[in-house]
Amino acid sequence: MSSTTVFIAGLTGKFARMLAGYLLAKPNVRINGTARSPSKLPSELSNNPRVTVFQADADDLSTIRKALKGSSVAVCCYLGDNDLMLEGQKKLIDASIQEQVPRYIAGDWSLDFRNLGYGEMPMKDPMKKITEYLDERNDQIKGIHILNGEFMEVLFAFSGLYDEKTTTFNYWGSGDEKLDLTTYEDAAKYTAEIALDQSANGFIEVLGDSIGIKDVAVAYQEAYGVEPKTQWLGSLDDLHDKLVATRKAQPQNIYAWMGL
Repeated sequence: MSSTTVFIAGLTGKFARMLAGYLLAKPNVRINGTARSPSKLPSELSNNPRVTVFQADADDLSTIRKALKGSSVAVCCYLGDNDLMLEGQKKLIDASIQEQVPRYIAGDWSLDFRNLGYGEMPMKDPMKKITEYLDERNDQIKGIHILNGEFMEVLFAFSGLYDEKTTTFNYWGSGDEKLDLTTYEDAAKYTAEIALDQSANGFIEVLGDSIGIKDVAVAYQEAYGVEPKTQWLGSLDDLHDKLVATRKAQPQNIYAWMGL
């Protein structure tokens, strides 16, 4: 049986490594990957005979094209500033087209950004522009955008919704408002299936769970046997006012208001 080659850009990242693991669990799948520092790869990947690693940054188009050759899909696992996520992806898309790679999975893994205006969430602007860039080249390569809500690990690490020191879940509103959440692991599983499905293209919505903070606290107690505290931070209007005020005061510091 012939093998399928999946190209992964940014192979040393946490999500990329998870994705590679799920792909390699499938028979007859090979991985070509690029990494700035291949020495950072765990031995189970670097020593796997079905994995070929090319040392390259986002501007090394000659090496990237070599890595892309013969791939059935390119997966962008870049994680960086807006320049990398926009210009770096454009170069990767162009190289994929030059090597006749038929499909490209954009570096999204995001909430649904399609109805956002430019500037509403600046970190989503590159996703919108890459969508347009791929749409303009739809006759040369099929773009895939995976929408998985928020990564659970990221949300609880940076949003202030969970205080590990006091085992407290914080919430705005009633605490019953649903959050669309997916773990890194589940998103990697979904992505592996999508990468190997030759018919998959366009926007694909996946989800681990849609759950309120109060229900997360209940699940936490069931899993760990410890009853966490919950703390009300204010109404949804209060949240909106804080977001507007924080963004106005610190417009360039997206981490000050991104989690609100």
